[in-house]
Amino acid sequence: MRSKTTPVLPTLLFIGLLFAGFFLYKQHEEIKMLNATIKELQAGGNTNCCSDSTVPTYSSIGYDEFEENVAYFKESIGNSTINAEDETKSLWMSVGEMENYLCVIRNRTKAMNIPPENLGLRIYFIRYKPTHSQFDNKLSIAFIPTYKSERGQNQDYETTRLSSELIGGGKTFIMNRIMPCPVNCDGVLLR
Repeated sequence: MRSKTTPVLPTLLFIGLLFAGFFLYKQHEEIKMLNATIKELQAGGNTNCCSDSTVPTYSSIGYDEFEENVAYFKESIGNSTINAEDETKSLWMSVGEMENYLCVIRNRTKAMNIPPENLGLRIYFIRYKPTHSQFDNKLSIAFIPTYKSERGQNQDYETTRLSSELIGGGKTFIMNRIMPCPVNCDGVLLR
């Protein structure tokens, strides 16, 4: 005569296989979701995870200050009153600030219907006007966003757009405040 008890070992193995199958299925679904997100980001040309809600955190200056410093740079060319020891030898900027700046430009140009592949940057040389700060007479650069015009030329943003402040702390489209050496020379290879 046979016993009516259920074999314990086969039952436990069956339950264990069910749990393992369930966890493998969940892990597989998470991997599929992550892969889809990565493909979506890459398809949009956006590999640095720049979101539509990115707030400007980079250093910027207003259009008037930019214009004055460009003019001051032009005046200073060939000027022998600037001491060679005090002249800017190099510039430093944060990668995070540059990524933030590029993200803000990409996001703001969506509203202007400018495709990302038509965007660019123009780099202007500037010299800080004397204001009794550590940056007096220091050579620097300022970034201005550009876009391809209908004639195919790389066009600077209009002054009205450059002058306007963006959401998030009074930032403009003019990225600046790149640290010059001799003010910031820590870790500089060549001086």
